[in-house]
Amino acid sequence: MLAPMNVAADPVLTLPERKRREAERRARAAAAICDALADYGRREGGRFLVFGSAAAGTFHARSDLDVIVDVPREAEGRAQAFVEDWLKRTACRSISTSSAV
Repeated sequence: MLAPMNVAADPVLTLPERKRREAERRARAAAAICDALADYGRREGGRFLVFGSAAAGTFHARSDLDVIVDVPREAEGRAQAFVEDWLKRTACRSISTSSAV
């Protein structure tokens, strides 16, 4: 005879609710990294240009973060590494980066 399963009392989330929550999580993460990018740009020089759904405020459950790294050529690697490291530390999953001169 099978023993009864211990089922958690958490409510079942609908797919639209899961998508809404994920979009909100991504929007919060984007706001946080935009603050971190601005601080880095002031401290190290250069700037980061955020575009796409983050800039438009239209995040959805599958949105990524699009960032142009606009720094002197000799600082490109450090700036891009900063973005990628920040995203890894905060458990963000996707980014598209381009370097501009």
